[in-house]
Amino acid sequence: MRTVYRDIKALDEIGIPVSFEPNKGYFVVQGYFLPPVSFSTQEANSLILMAALATRFGDKVIAKHSDSALQKIRTVLGHSEKEKSEDFQAVALK
Repeated sequence: MRTVYRDIKALDEIGIPVSFEPNKGYFVVQGYFLPPVSFSTQEANSLILMAALATRFGDKVIAKHSDSALQKIRTVLGHSEKEKSEDFQAVALK
């Protein structure tokens, strides 16, 4: 149970409002949302390079998780950054 309290404290320390209600438990305060994540082209390219290394030198599980993370990153990229990232990935995987 200590781990739960430690996690709740960690959430509170980074500014995520956590509340408690009897018979309901702990919850993130309604209306709170995380700001969207944004990456520069250089940041996205460095993550793509890391994913390419994981695909080339890691085992299948690591490659799968790396690819999954990369897909999530692509969803927050703008159209032109997404195209650039795809071009960069094609070069990185050669």
